Amino acid sequence: MSLTSILSADAIEGALKDCQAPDSFSPKKFFQLCGMTKKSPQEVKNIFNILDNDASGFIEEEELKFFLQRFSAGARVLTDKETKAFLAVADDDSDGKIGVEAILHLYHLKSVGLHTLNVSSHVIDLLQTVSNAFLSKDAAQTLDISVKHGHMKKPRERGEIRSTRS
Repeated sequence: MSLTSILSADAIEGALKDCQAPDSFSPKKFFQLCGMTKKSPQEVKNIFNILDNDASGFIEEEELKFFLQRFSAGARVLTDKETKAFLAVADDDSDGKIGVEAILHLYHLKSVGLHTLNVSSHVIDLLQTVSNAFLSKDAAQTLDISVKHGHMKKPRERGEIRSTRS
């Protein structure tokens, strides 16, 4: 399987052109431009497996430097600054490597704009209630995952509301 069997060659080319200059790479923008944010979780897992050069189940910092070259052999290497920034966004347990779940989490949250929001409990409850009716299945799952993993916390969970009852 190749990346172009999942993503369009034109989209990949456009995403690579957008970050040709050193220190211009943004994972969020790259994922959007290459079309990853429109793919199903299974397709993203397939993309991840292609990008995981040593098939370890993780993309380590050394592999991450060559991230763009996995999309096109002629692409540039990520700078140290870009590599560290990518790790900072996607390495949720600070172990120096990125797993497929982190990529799914990163691209879904960024694509629907719900990453680390602090919103009222009424908004979260409303979003969860209407998610099945108005959101795609993937977006609804992302919302549920966001709340479950603490990326969206109700005011009480953030410690902002204290009970007045003794």
